[in-house]
Amino acid sequence: MQLNEGWGAVPEFLSPENPMPLYYQLKEILLERIEKGEYARTGKLPSERELQEQFRVGRATVRQAINELAKRGIVIPRQGKGVFIAPPKVEQGLLTFYSFTREMLKKGFKPGTEVLDFERVPAPPSIAQSLELPQDSAVVVRLVRLRLANGEPLIYETSYLPDHLVPGLTVERVKARPLYDILTEDYGLNPTRAKESFEPVILDAREAKALGVAKGAPALLLERLAFAGNIPVEFCHELVRGDRCRFYVELLQR
Repeated sequence: MQLNEGWGAVPEFLSPENPMPLYYQLKEILLERIEKGEYARTGKLPSERELQEQFRVGRATVRQAINELAKRGIVIPRQGKGVFIAPPKVEQGLLTFYSFTREMLKKGFKPGTEVLDFERVPAPPSIAQSLELPQDSAVVVRLVRLRLANGEPLIYETSYLPDHLVPGLTVERVKARPLYDILTEDYGLNPTRAKESFEPVILDAREAKALGVAKGAPALLLERLAFAGNIPVEFCHELVRGDRCRFYVELLQR
């Protein structure tokens, strides 16, 4: 049955005999209609009252269904304005080495980078160990950037590079060109291999502000150690917005 977006829609009824709770049934119906583009014209769900009338359920059921969709990043509730359909997530495969700038261009996004900090600092012990540097004397370039797609912040990124491998590197060069292009073209260090780890985290106030989300929002912590040949050239700590990005891996049976 087609759902009309507004008053006057033909009432629909959820099944009390279905073992799934009413809110879950409603959530699945709304999800299916979002995926079919039935709310594309307005870009948002019908109001709570309209959904109550449409499905003959109470406010608590409607709110729980919407909350479940919001947790998955499918809708965005905005107080006083309605519940909006979230834009599609940016997807990134993990099968090969990738560059943020190139990947965004391939996906049709306009990539952007804001350099928040650039300095040479003593290498923290854990960073020195990862980059195979002396624990007591190593200096690294610490580069903090915000990565954007179509002007929207997606990743809060901190990179560490051994200072002796990138002599003369300046913030102006980093602002003007992709980092891996600089490593390859200016220093003969072509990153062709990396080790990455992932874990879910909750953003603190500083991180959330940089990414334009609420404190406590979910994110994915990505840590990457990149190599040029067998030489570690970058340790990167990325906080990736959980509501806007998705990583995937294709598995093959041996």
